[in-house]
Amino acid sequence: MTGVQTCALPISLPLLWRGQVPGWANLSVVEGRLVPDIGFVQGHPRDAGFGAALDEELQRIAQFLGLEA
Repeated sequence: MTGVQTCALPISLPLLWRGQVPGWANLSVVEGRLVPDIGFVQGHPRDAGFGAALDEELQRIAQFLGLEA
């Protein structure tokens, strides 16, 4: 084992928020950075905490993959 993490990207994930699936995230890596392409079924959730929670989750994914967000 070389210690190098590999991941098959791009990957699509559902966005889960308060028991709903308001959209999806297509994630890819470009020049060593995580690049999210976020889509919504009926628009961006208006909850005040949604944007911050999404940013935090993208940071965790980037950290897990050893990338910059």
